[in-house]
Amino acid sequence: MREKKLKQEDLDLSAMRTEEVSTYLHDLENRGYFFIDEKTLAIKNITFKSAMQITITQGNYLEDIKIQSERFRINILVKNKISELCIEDCTFENDLLYVEKNISLRVLRTSFNSKFYFSSEKVFLGASFISKLLLGSYANASNNTPFFTVTEIERAIKREEIQVSDTTIEDISLGENFNCEYIHISEDSKICSGNPEKEKRLFNKFKVIARNNNDPIQEHIFYTRELKAYSKIKNTKCTDKALIFLNKYFGGNGLSFWVPLIWLFVFNFSIVLVIYYFYFTCPKDTRYLWNGINISPLSSVIPLQFEKTEVPTLVYVLDGIRKPILAIFIYLTTSSALRFHYKK
Repeated sequence: MREKKLKQEDLDLSAMRTEEVSTYLHDLENRGYFFIDEKTLAIKNITFKSAMQITITQGNYLEDIKIQSERFRINILVKNKISELCIEDCTFENDLLYVEKNISLRVLRTSFNSKFYFSSEKVFLGASFISKLLLGSYANASNNTPFFTVTEIERAIKREEIQVSDTTIEDISLGENFNCEYIHISEDSKICSGNPEKEKRLFNKFKVIARNNNDPIQEHIFYTRELKAYSKIKNTKCTDKALIFLNKYFGGNGLSFWVPLIWLFVFNFSIVLVIYYFYFTCPKDTRYLWNGINISPLSSVIPLQFEKTEVPTLVYVLDGIRKPILAIFIYLTTSSALRFHYKK
């Protein structure tokens, strides 16, 4: 991309005549607000005040970039074949429709204060704000009408990849036909966070899509986000909230093997100290104790011989409690380690 500092440029198509829009757009192109870098067409530092549809036409043109405009439409003619549209440091105060299926879309540090629709097969949204993201059916636009007032055409679009990083999306409309081969939403992204019930339904649908795509890692990640949203719903049962809390802080939501591994050794070390304390301070009875007092975590899962050992009754009880709990932490650590390995 060109390293060029540009101040934010306002563009209100609805307040201009067609010839004025064309002149102004060519002026923005000449000043570097529209430019091509290798196979990427970039739009930078523009505040679009009116609703619009952006289309890209590739062909044998004399100029690298030529912009045609109608009301609510900008058609960008490019000489060479491009593979990506990059929208960077822009603001869309009204609706945006982008319908180029075969040209991927990259959005960086951009605000969409109204509706945003795209049909690209590959999309990356980074460090941006979106008021309402429309996914699913294709919405058509006429020359004189913003696309959001037109009846949607029922046509499923098979998207290959959607990645969202450090982005806030206040609302998402998926549509019945929405499908995608790969969806990644980073932990620092906020999706429908103001409406936990909708957030739960949304991540439940993402979870099902990931399952249908045979992607168990993303399925588990979306399941974790679904549980997080579920815990924020007011009428959620206290028992459910407690289980979600335990899963998060003792199991790392199944995504970190370090959390259960650390708890495994902390718990084992602590309970062994308690056992030794009572072993030397309490009166002793005769009890049959499985493997005596074995402080190895593996003693909880490997069957060993019975041994007759004189130990206090309380020590017998504590050691009996210790082993199944250690087995649970070992299971959590192993399953999380497998997820961590495949996640790489």
